Amino acid sequence: MMSRRQSRKIAGFLLVFSGVVTLTHVFLYQQMLFWFQPGAGFRTALLAGLGALATLVLLILPLRRWLPHRMLNQVLLANYLWMGFGLLLVTCFLAADLVLGLFWVSGQWTSAWQQMLGTGALSLALSLGAYALWNGQRPVHVRRVTVRLKKWPASLDGMKLVQLSDIHIGPMLGREWLQRLVSQVNALDADLVAITGDLVDGSVSDLGEHVEPLRELYSRLGTYFVTGNHEYYSGVTEWCDFLDGLGIHVLRNRHVALTIGEGKFELAGVDDHASHHFPGEGADLQAALRGRDTSLPVILLAHQPVVMHDAAAHGIDLQLSGHTHGGRLWPFRYLVYLQQPVAHGLFQHELGDLQLYVSAGTGFWGPPMRLGTRAEITLLTLHTAA
Repeated sequence: MMSRRQSRKIAGFLLVFSGVVTLTHVFLYQQMLFWFQPGAGFRTALLAGLGALATLVLLILPLRRWLPHRMLNQVLLANYLWMGFGLLLVTCFLAADLVLGLFWVSGQWTSAWQQMLGTGALSLALSLGAYALWNGQRPVHVRRVTVRLKKWPASLDGMKLVQLSDIHIGPMLGREWLQRLVSQVNALDADLVAITGDLVDGSVSDLGEHVEPLRELYSRLGTYFVTGNHEYYSGVTEWCDFLDGLGIHVLRNRHVALTIGEGKFELAGVDDHASHHFPGEGADLQAALRGRDTSLPVILLAHQPVVMHDAAAHGIDLQLSGHTHGGRLWPFRYLVYLQQPVAHGLFQHELGDLQLYVSAGTGFWGPPMRLGTRAEITLLTLHTAA
């Protein structure tokens, strides 16, 4: 049952979301009028079109509950494509406004520049959107990363770990796509596979059959999973039980000791950083590490990069995270830094020996578009630091 605090947070989010959507579409309407000065008929059509698109975005949450699955896919695709293109339109029109301001201040502005700048902004947004859509639909590529850890045992030098993150099986990505992903991972012949959250966008009853190909993942030490924020919107307990039935090891605030030959290390996992908003849930790194052998290196799976500060204080050697999708659409990746310390890539923490790798994500949520980043399977090869 939803708590009062949770209800207030959801109500606040919906209020802010509605305001942002409304203001964005009003901005686009005003920009189109300013730059192109259309006639009355076009203004009416533009107002009706933007009003319909704004309504589609605002109603997407209830529509996900009401529409049949097949129809929902088409509606979601239209909604997400508009969200992606709309964000790029806003960015390009803002850039045109800035250029206009510079010309105005310098006294070089003429009316001849107006339509040229507006047309340029619109063309650039459409071109970037088309590229982002193509890039977002490319096959998931393997990103190879070398990590050197001070405490990593020489007997495990060269161990291969595959990280998958933010897969988002749901209305847009299903069983066939995941089956291809599993085949790609198995071809890498990894020693261990880690899934760092946001696997699903929907319930076990709706998506269980689509997630079943994960049963076929192969690695010498098995597959390990930690929750992301989207699991808590989808029935976290049911999903953890389901994954356990597929032979996937779910690490909920706990750790395990793993061995290959003479080499030993520990693998820990914590629930999502924001899970404390849900009754009875919460990330607990102290519990995850309780009883560990401090002489062994430890790898931490944590969905959100922000956990790194706590991880560094607890002597973690390597943290694997996701959540950011690498920022997805440039220049919006810079907004990631308002909440997270790293958007993508390998990062050395300033305190202790902790290194953090943040995946750009394997699947997608929202617009099936990427600009400035690409969907990845991360193949990390672990070596002893010289």
